[in-house]
Amino acid sequence: MSYLKEFLKKYQVEEKRLKIGNNEFTFFLPKDITPFVKEKTTVAEFPLWAKIWEGSIVLISHIYELNSPIPKSFLEIGAGIGVVGIITAFLGHKVTITDYNEDALRFALANVCQNLNAEKKKSVIVKKCDWKDPQLSEERYDFIVGSDILYREEDFDPILNLFNKHLRQTGEIILAEGVRKSSLKFLNELSKEYEVKAVKKILRSPTQEIPVILIRAKRAKT
Repeated sequence: MSYLKEFLKKYQVEEKRLKIGNNEFTFFLPKDITPFVKEKTTVAEFPLWAKIWEGSIVLISHIYELNSPIPKSFLEIGAGIGVVGIITAFLGHKVTITDYNEDALRFALANVCQNLNAEKKKSVIVKKCDWKDPQLSEERYDFIVGSDILYREEDFDPILNLFNKHLRQTGEIILAEGVRKSSLKFLNELSKEYEVKAVKKILRSPTQEIPVILIRAKRAKT
């Protein structure tokens, strides 16, 4: 039995279609998050991964617009169901998709199978990553990307350490975050070590406008 068939047998899912440029993708999401919320689930364990956040739409739209014809290496942290990493791989790049949650990783892998052909699957790695102990060997990436990951201040130092260790000297960090106190505070911390540019993007629907901060950072020149 293929991984996708086993996955669909184990999980109750719904499909979300997402169009980026002229390309349409279909992503599996949990139909109900209740099975992933335990009696003693902490805030850190709550299944925030189980939806497509506004930040991921802004982030992948940006990557799509700046797409380079030369393949680059990307590390996506806090990837959830894998939207950003999968579309980045579709564009021809080498991508490592990571999350801490095992169920999120299974959804990400299923979405890889759903959206990428055999050749492009070869450029994708899906693996567990704890920011406090990333287990990424000595790998360095052209880009480290993430969306809606900056909720807890206790994660700031591990994330910054991950950036310092795994971003290439000429690489770039790209984050997309909701306008929150935590994301603004992290932006200030990031600015102490990196050259940072931040712009506010607005996602509009018939009923609301959602602001998202797009953050780009490179190592400060010495």
